[in-house]
Amino acid sequence: MDDLVASDYWQLDYAGRSEREIYRLAKNSGQPVYALSHAAPLPFYELREQNGHYLVYGGRNAIDSLALGEVTEVGLMPISQAAAKYRIVLANVQLTGGPYKLAGRSGLVSGNDDFQITAKAAYKDPKKPEQPTTDPEMRRKKAPAENLSRTQRHRS
Repeated sequence: MDDLVASDYWQLDYAGRSEREIYRLAKNSGQPVYALSHAAPLPFYELREQNGHYLVYGGRNAIDSLALGEVTEVGLMPISQAAAKYRIVLANVQLTGGPYKLAGRSGLVSGNDDFQITAKAAYKDPKKPEQPTTDPEMRRKKAPAENLSRTQRHRS
């Protein structure tokens, strides 16, 4: 993750807040204010199966990716059962944690949590056929250009 911070992909700058704003926010919320002000999406992530373990790989790109964690459950189902029944992919992987500041008695107190990842999975039953979309906008965008009027072709 350090390379993403070093390349300015993520700014650990408390969302540009001043020390006074950070103190006020931390004091009012009673919670730490993190330098990474919101859950930050990873630019690259994928789920890889290795010897029965399902690992989340992530990083700047596929070449620089590292194993970040292991998926043990999808919903309430153990990953081994879910993988046997469904095709599973990662829909979203976000980073949280890192440096933070708390409101102390007379000022800010700095701390540092480990970075953590939150992964959301998408899955589908490979035995079920694809359902055609009923959304007219999607249908219009997928239609070949020769089936569209001149006006529709230029709007797409």
